Amino acid sequence: MALTAKQLEDRKAWLGASDMAAVLGLDPYRTPYEVWADKTGRAPAREGGERAKYGTMIEPVLRAWASAKLERPVVASTSTFRHMSVPCMAVNPDGFVGKCQRGNPLVECKRTSLAQEWGEPGTDQVPYRTIVQVQTQMACTASPHVHVVADIADRFHEGPEMYIVHRDNEMIAMIEERAVEFWNLIANDTPPEDGPVPPVEFIAKVRRDTVDPAQVDDAIIAEYQAANERRKKAEKEEEEIKARLLLKLGTSEIGESEMHIVKYVMENAGSNTDMAAIRQNHPEQFEAWQQLIDRYQVKRTRRVLRIKARK
Repeated sequence: MALTAKQLEDRKAWLGASDMAAVLGLDPYRTPYEVWADKTGRAPAREGGERAKYGTMIEPVLRAWASAKLERPVVASTSTFRHMSVPCMAVNPDGFVGKCQRGNPLVECKRTSLAQEWGEPGTDQVPYRTIVQVQTQMACTASPHVHVVADIADRFHEGPEMYIVHRDNEMIAMIEERAVEFWNLIANDTPPEDGPVPPVEFIAKVRRDTVDPAQVDDAIIAEYQAANERRKKAEKEEEEIKARLLLKLGTSEIGESEMHIVKYVMENAGSNTDMAAIRQNHPEQFEAWQQLIDRYQVKRTRRVLRIKARK
């Protein structure tokens, strides 16, 4: 479902269907910590990117396809549906079969290139994260089942494929229980300790407080220091082996072996100037900056080692 800026901001006030897959540790692209940081306002704003834009654009097409296959109207959701007894849960379904009201079957639209995650059409053989997502939707809308229409890149020459996931009250109870537990962490501003480890790049951007020091286990400090020493040793070993390989090239830029082609060639190292940031933050000055850099910037080059397997 395409969301407005207000709806995106409102989502911080509850756990949605896609949030719950991550909270349960079933989303390979998002961890429980990232959900917590997002809901507490400690995370930087996330950008959907081109894939998200494409997903929004193709959603009406997939709804129309589902409508044709089901031979019933499929309408876009016009509101957010809060859970009737678990206030911290709410969803924005992609579509409803018939009318946009509680109790009606749902339609979930997916765009994916991971064909191996999807099984036989007409079954419930969809990714685990999708199972959790649609069960969360059914929990909030009292729906009996969800039709999942998937635009699978490797199979699209035959058109989108339809799956069906029926309501599972046992799984819904588990999702509801975990949602309440996780929301308490959000309310208490306590980061989750379980689940997959989030990327360091994300953690580095999370807003931090400097009032009270956190208690850290010496064991994990020792573990980090040992890993750091192994990295340094590996980097030194890599440099030594690289030097030996380059010496084998003699005065040539290219080397050959039975299985590989080795090149040590000059490449443009690029610019230190972030022109994308200048374009975004100072559009009125962008052209002047571009002309100045093109005129005076020294083109930096460096030799780069490339190794390619023979075909």
